[in-house]
Amino acid sequence: AECTRFLNTLMCYVCLPLQYDFYRSERLHVCLSYCDRMYKACATALMKGISVGKLYANGHEFCLSRRFEINDIDNSSLCFSDDDLVMQTKQQIKISDNNMSSTNIERPNFFKLFIVICLAAMLSFILC
Repeated sequence: AECTRFLNTLMCYVCLPLQYDFYRSERLHVCLSYCDRMYKACATALMKGISVGKLYANGHEFCLSRRFEINDIDNSSLCFSDDDLVMQTKQQIKISDNNMSSTNIERPNFFKLFIVICLAAMLSFILC
């Protein structure tokens, strides 16, 4: 389940407004810390009948096999990490809070909207 969460999150980068920061030269730039955490979560998952932990020695090798560029610096503005999702969701909520008055208007849940957009993008990607 944790491995699936990492992979699904990774597929959602196309929905992020700041994707230009980590998608350059037609390659997704992923933070090494994200690769390492994803590798750890997916170590027992099977690829062609062999566990990821046996196929690859570490997160760096695992992400390279997926054809990602790996940034080994901690500046997440230059590479994809799930920190980007949390940060952007918080920013959207803050903007929403500032723009909404304290009336009985129902506030939209930006995180749910973000997930719906990501799922639509993934479905579109799968069907293409």
